[in-house]
Amino acid sequence: MSVLVGIDDSVQGTAALRWAAREAALRKTSLRILHAFPWSMPGVVADPRHLQMWDAAQRLVAEAEYWAKSITPEVGTELVTGGPSQSLIRRSDGAEIVVVGTRGHGGFHGLLMGSVASQVAGHASCPVVLVGPETEPTAREVVLGVGDRPKEETLGMAFGEAALRGAPLRALRAWQPYGSTGPGGLAPLVPDAEDVRHGEELLVAGALAPWQEKYPRVSVVTSVVSDTPAHALVNVSGGAALLVVGAREHEEFLGLPLGSVTHLLAHHAKCPVLIAR
Repeated sequence: MSVLVGIDDSVQGTAALRWAAREAALRKTSLRILHAFPWSMPGVVADPRHLQMWDAAQRLVAEAEYWAKSITPEVGTELVTGGPSQSLIRRSDGAEIVVVGTRGHGGFHGLLMGSVASQVAGHASCPVVLVGPETEPTAREVVLGVGDRPKEETLGMAFGEAALRGAPLRALRAWQPYGSTGPGGLAPLVPDAEDVRHGEELLVAGALAPWQEKYPRVSVVTSVVSDTPAHALVNVSGGAALLVVGAREHEEFLGLPLGSVTHLLAHHAKCPVLIAR
């Protein structure tokens, strides 16, 4: 198993390469660098401009390999023709994680997560890390977003990542208070806020308990806050080294490969986002 990273010559493509190389070194595994050249017409002779672009792609891959070998010793490269999303998704079967930048070239201004990142995050067969803005150098904390239906794979991934890094784990659960008024302006009959909070705390504690036994050296902090899940997780991501979420553990929009909260985090989180499977 290896760390697979998709690169281009964008700023966030370079950030993804840096993060992936350090991750391969940390995991003591190989790094596979892939760049997809968008030439989808086999048998058609390319004009000189295409040949120049191919030469530039070869240089990009060679330079990425040279740099990555200064971080981690075992590095392989692949330059392919076709779509980057499909190329990465097909190779995700043999990867431990896939790493991509949140935006590469070809995106629309104002869309923070590009189509490649969105497709890979939604369809890869292994966990995906989306790398956007550079993380604060001093950030160490791993943050776990505890969704409505926390999956064992997500919980295990978060504890494993914290243990790998020797970092504390913050388990964050956000709950939204009930509306203050009902029909006609009358206060509705709703559970007491403290009762709701206590129930949320019990949910988190029950989900974490088996994994705390398995990883006794991981320091765990539980945060239960009154907020929307996406807003709470984006806020805490500014001081985190990694944010771990499940692909579909919060509420979903029908047809989306990612849950709605996970989709928003991929756009706006201030640290790398690991989407567990």
